[in-house]
Amino acid sequence: MPAFRRTVAGWRHFNIVVFAILILTVMFPGGSALGSSSEAVQHFNLGNKAFQSGDLAQAEREYRAALKIDPTMVDARQNLAIALAERGDLEGAAGEFRNVVKARPNSAEAHYNLGRVLFQQKNDQEALAEFRQAVKLKPHYPQAMNNIALLLERTGDPEAALAEFRALIAVSPHYVEALNNFGQILANTGQVDEAIKQFQAAIRLRPEFSQAHENLGLALLKKKDSKADLCV
Repeated sequence: MPAFRRTVAGWRHFNIVVFAILILTVMFPGGSALGSSSEAVQHFNLGNKAFQSGDLAQAEREYRAALKIDPTMVDARQNLAIALAERGDLEGAAGEFRNVVKARPNSAEAHYNLGRVLFQQKNDQEALAEFRQAVKLKPHYPQAMNNIALLLERTGDPEAALAEFRALIAVSPHYVEALNNFGQILANTGQVDEAIKQFQAAIRLRPEFSQAHENLGLALLKKKDSKADLCV
């Protein structure tokens, strides 16, 4: 039987949300770029424009140019890290995200983003620590809680993962990706009826959510097979 599909929560942002991925606020010299020079700000804005157009290589060059002029421009460093991650340079991205965390140790989003790339590197324990720190700084941080649960399952503790998802759903009942992920772990631990309810809840909230439809079909098939086995 095909495996159930899950969703890892994506990158988090600082400042104004556009595409829920980058700091895309247009900066002005001496303004929101924390006093950065006109030339650094220009490169930052060009990097954002390149990223939005899908030219990640050019975005990386522009962010690096901004940081060469002003190494303290943390917004540019974060966007550089995301561009590196999107290009598959996880090692480079992790290094830049670590620098963001050093500059903003009390930022839940900074810890979350570092955890996210560590998750991709399968550096599970360090990723878990970063997500937990994000939740400590920002209680009930849904994306971080989602990824904590997935890590707990991946490291062999499905019961702890289910407990984390129950806590998450209690505070974020409309988080459809979490409902889908919760259902997937329930199904894998034999709790098929409860899994079906989670997939159905996700579909009610987002009827076009293909993963939830696929997982619901798999769960219904698994339930049917279980009944057939009982009749043998």
